[in-house]
Order: sequence, then C-alpha cells, then structure tokens
Amino acid sequence: PYKVYDATEKKYFREGNTILTVKTKGDKVMLQRFDATTMDELAANEFEDFQRGYALEEVRKFGKKLYLFYSVYDKDNETEQLFSREINIDNARFVSEGHLILKVTHKLTGDFGSSETRIPASMYAFSFGIRNKFSFYCSSDSSKVLIKYRLKPEFKDDAKSYDKIGIHVFDQAMNEIWATVSEMPY
Repeated sequence: PYKVYDATEKKYFREGNTILTVKTKGDKVMLQRFDATTMDELAANEFEDFQRGYALEEVRKFGKKLYLFYSVYDKDNETEQLFSREINIDNARFVSEGHLILKVTHKLTGDFGSSETRIPASMYAFSFGIRNKFSFYCSSDSSKVLIKYRLKPEFKDDAKSYDKIGIHVFDQAMNEIWATVSEMPY
C-alpha cells in the first residue's frame, strides 16, 4: 500500500516499465512513480515551490523529455508569463526551477474555470479566472514545440477587432527558435 494523493488535475505517463503521475491540488504538485507490472510505488515527491497564483497549462512529453507548463499573470506589469519545468521520470523530481519561456504584455483569452489555493490551516479557497490560455503542438519528429495563444480583443465587436494570434516555436530544450504575432485578415 501507498499514500493516495487526491488532486484537482491528474496526468499519467508511461515510460518503459514505469508509470509517472503528475497531480496538482492548490499550490502543490505531486509526482509519483510506479512499476507498471507490480504497481509498487517507486518514488513520491511533493513540491510547493511554484509562484503564488500559478495555473497549470499542460504536462507534455516532447521526445524523451517531459515538461510541466504553467502560467503566472503579473498583475503589476500586466504581463502573462509561461514557464516550463522539466520532470525527471526516473526519480519523480523536477530537473530545475521554473524557466520563463515567454512573456506577453497583453491579456490572453482562454477557458473560464476555477482553481484551488491553499489558505492557512487545512482550508482551501476557490477562485475563478481564465485557464488554458496556451495551446501546445509537437512536430511529428518531436524536435520542435509550437505554443499558440490568442490576444484578448480590444473590442467585443468583430467588425472593430481582428484576432491576433501569437505563435512561438521552441526546440526540445525549450529554447525559442522563432516567434510572431499575426493579425488575422478577418
């Protein structure tokens, strides 16, 4: 038997004969590694070193690397920020601190949803806001990652505002190769 971590979001990844779970709840991220045959727990680690108010965007495997992507809105500077953290599947730990991979000085669109934040004692508070602001696409050979987002229009009237789409391309080490923001012709 092993401790069961309840979580708001759960992701599962298989690598050879092991399974890695990535679970988030409030300000915590839990990484667990299991033997896929025996279902024995091989490692379990909790992390609470993320910036306050972070939002999980995606956990994705690109080639042999597994990344957790999260966003943080910098209210003072009105800047959306996207960070990546590589996960070491062998020991169920993060390779390093969060790495800022892009900044957008404009609000983004996304899905309206809720998130949990831990407050003092054992209580949780729920907040509502925009989530899933970024979309992630991997090249067929897993050598490049494309991250896309949509800037929030200035006006709700489509006759006055054209969509602006941001596109950033990264290599497997999350180094930016190319980026643009394109205004749609409609």
